[in-house]
Amino acid sequence: MNRVVAGRVPFVAATPSSLPHPPRRPRGRPLGGAAIIDREQALDAATRAITLLGPDATMDDIATAAMVTKPAIYRAVGDKAAITHALSERFVDLINAATADAQRGVTNARGQFRASVYAYLATIQQHRNLFLFVNGSEYGTELFRSLVQRSAHGLVAWLTAVRHRAGLPVEGATAWAYAIVGTLQMSGTMWAQHPERSLDTLSDDLTMLLWDGLGNTVPRS
Repeated sequence: MNRVVAGRVPFVAATPSSLPHPPRRPRGRPLGGAAIIDREQALDAATRAITLLGPDATMDDIATAAMVTKPAIYRAVGDKAAITHALSERFVDLINAATADAQRGVTNARGQFRASVYAYLATIQQHRNLFLFVNGSEYGTELFRSLVQRSAHGLVAWLTAVRHRAGLPVEGATAWAYAIVGTLQMSGTMWAQHPERSLDTLSDDLTMLLWDGLGNTVPRS
C-alpha cells in the first residue's frame, strides 16, 4: 500500500464533523468473552498472508490479514512454530488429496505413479509460497520428519500393493515410500526456487528416475 506523507498545513480548529475517526483497533478478546478468532480462521489468515506476501511473512502480517491483534493469533494457534506445523499438515493434506484424485481412472501402475508425481509438483506450483514457508522454517528436523511421515503414509499402502503384485516382499514398501517422498521434497524445493523446467518435463524426469530406475536409464559402462 502506498503511503502518503502529509505536508505541513495551517492550524484549523476542528469541528465535530471534521475530526477524523480514530483508527479501529484490531480485534482481540472481548472483556469476559471468548476469543473472537478460532484456530481455523487464524490459519486461513496465515495462508492468505503467506500467499500474498511470500514465505517471509511475519506474525504481524498474519495478524493484519486476520484483522486481529497478534496476541489473538497466539491464543488461537500459538507461536510461529505452531503455525508452521499446522500449515505443514494442511499442505500435506492438499498433496494427499491431489495425488489420490490424480490416480483415479489410471489403470496401470506406472501411469498412476506419474500422475501422482505430477499432482505433487502441481500442488507445489499452485501453493508455492506456502510450500516454501513450511519447508524453509528454522524449527529443526522434527517438523521435517513429521511432514515426510504424513506424506509417506498413503504411499506406503499403494507401494505395498504394487510390491505384492510383483512378488516382492511387502516390507520394503516403507523404505521405498520414504525414498520417493524425500526425492520429491528436495526436488520440489529446488524447483520452487528455480523453476526453469516445466511441470510436465520435471514430472517425466522424476518418473523416469524413480519408477524406471537409474540403471535402466543410463547406458551400461
